[in-house]
Amino acid sequence: MTGGSGHPAGWYDDGVTPGVQRWFDGVGWSETTRPLAPPPVVAMPAAVNPYGQDAAYGQPVGFGSMAPAMSTFGAGFTSARQAAAPYGTGFAAPLQPGASYGTVLPVGRLVDEAAVRSARRTMTWALLGGMFALVVGGVIAIVRARALELGVSGSGGHYIATGGLISGTVAFVRAGKSYRSMVDQGGTPWSTAAKAFVIGAAGLAALLGVVGVVQVARASSLPPLGPAIAGSCWTGGTTGDVLQVLQVRCTTAHEYIGTLVTLDSAGSDCPAQTDSVLNLADGTGFYLCLALDSSLG
Repeated sequence: MTGGSGHPAGWYDDGVTPGVQRWFDGVGWSETTRPLAPPPVVAMPAAVNPYGQDAAYGQPVGFGSMAPAMSTFGAGFTSARQAAAPYGTGFAAPLQPGASYGTVLPVGRLVDEAAVRSARRTMTWALLGGMFALVVGGVIAIVRARALELGVSGSGGHYIATGGLISGTVAFVRAGKSYRSMVDQGGTPWSTAAKAFVIGAAGLAALLGVVGVVQVARASSLPPLGPAIAGSCWTGGTTGDVLQVLQVRCTTAHEYIGTLVTLDSAGSDCPAQTDSVLNLADGTGFYLCLALDSSLG
């Protein structure tokens, strides 16, 4: 109903006590009051989380609740949410491999098969070539050194030995670089036993090369043989009726020693202990009386 005031009957603010409404019957105020009804709460739709977390995560917050939300940022979720969250306990928690969102999982290294095969082939040939150069150079040098000790003329042994040593070293360095390239491209590294075997074989080849260089250098420094005169030393023997001997240094093993230079091919003027007469064949027509070296017993 509406009284003379022109206002319909209903609940109105008391005007005296905050938060209280008083009944107006259309004519005057009654003694009936009630608490002021709270404003209606509008429920926000739940946010859809693409990462599997519960709907409460990511809910928009009002301006009045911004401070609490900011104060708990990075401090982790509640215990109930911790139990339900499949990706960890919050931004402040340490990341667990394979569990936390954003974790970078290890990715297998791509293998360049063509590059691996090329590096392995280069490494193999470099190893074989290096060992071949060292072994061949070392053997030739040792043989040449022995010939120089015996007084055999000739040259070039030290060049072969030195060249083999340098070539082998360069090849080994290239083999090491190729091995590292093979592993970097995704190739399977050698086992410890394989590495030990290769290093041992390469070391022996290198040792042989070094020995050859040292031997030929030492032999090359020896003085040349003296002339084929009395006191010269010879090694060899007779084949049938033919004497085949070679002059050597007296510091090396020998069987004969020169006793006299003569013009008589029959050696009639040779000493009594003469065993053979050697044609020097040097264009002078001289012969050398040879006797077994008595110092050999």
